[in-house]
Amino acid sequence: MNKIYKSFLLFGVFLTLISCSKDDKFSGSPIGNVDIVELNATITTTTTNALSGQDVDVTITLPDNKTFQDTVSVEVTALRQNGVGRTRSYLEIMPGQNSVTGIADAVGGEFFTGKFTMSVTAINLQTVEAGKHYLIRSNPVEVNTGDTALLSTQADRLKIGFAWPNPIVGNSIKVSIDRPTLADVSIFNITSDFGRVHSIFNEGTTNTGVISSAPGDYIFSIGGDGPGSLLVQGQDLPYRLVIRFPDAKVLIFEGVYQGFTTSSPLIPVLKVTKTEVPDGVPIFTVVRL
Repeated sequence: MNKIYKSFLLFGVFLTLISCSKDDKFSGSPIGNVDIVELNATITTTTTNALSGQDVDVTITLPDNKTFQDTVSVEVTALRQNGVGRTRSYLEIMPGQNSVTGIADAVGGEFFTGKFTMSVTAINLQTVEAGKHYLIRSNPVEVNTGDTALLSTQADRLKIGFAWPNPIVGNSIKVSIDRPTLADVSIFNITSDFGRVHSIFNEGTTNTGVISSAPGDYIFSIGGDGPGSLLVQGQDLPYRLVIRFPDAKVLIFEGVYQGFTTSSPLIPVLKVTKTEVPDGVPIFTVVRL
């Protein structure tokens, strides 16, 4: 008797499963029970280059002056060019507003030169509107990126990093600095995971190939590093400048030195001005040349 009862239950479950076709709607699902509202938002950014861990400024605007009576959260997805690797960030649009400006996380790259796209991918209402379910999409914006690491923040100095593909002894570039009131000097250190790095301290009197302190203008130039310093001669060499301010702000500049060889002449690529402020952190002004 018990076996017959179990068989009957299984048969009943089977009938229940086959009675539901793929076109059936279930109570509680958005489709078929509420109106689906698709929003085509706009995303913009003033950031051209960004590395993994860096903040990217974004502005999200809802279409046709669309506003909500309560706060809504929008999701921004940064997707690596090859589709492998992404970050998600969330910004809140206030009641009665149809746009928000904030920051989103960069995703970085697998190789020295790459790109990622940022777009709006989801929306969440703090107060649900009865009978409506919102979806959102946006245009993609493209940002240059790469596998270079960000320099760490140190409150007592500005850091300037010069990176290029495979930055090792035997594949190096020369970085020369025209310093205020001092003779020109070359940045002589090459780190295993970056390239050449120079620091300008907020205060002090030390001036070496890796540290400067004097106020005034610093002109950074790059060129060939002499015989045996390159793996490939005559290449179009991409390079990246990473500037980390004492307050953690980051600037990224990129360029390509055409036909780069071990004897390529020095060309100026960056100007940094240190302006001392009485009883305060000096002002650092950075200009791409």
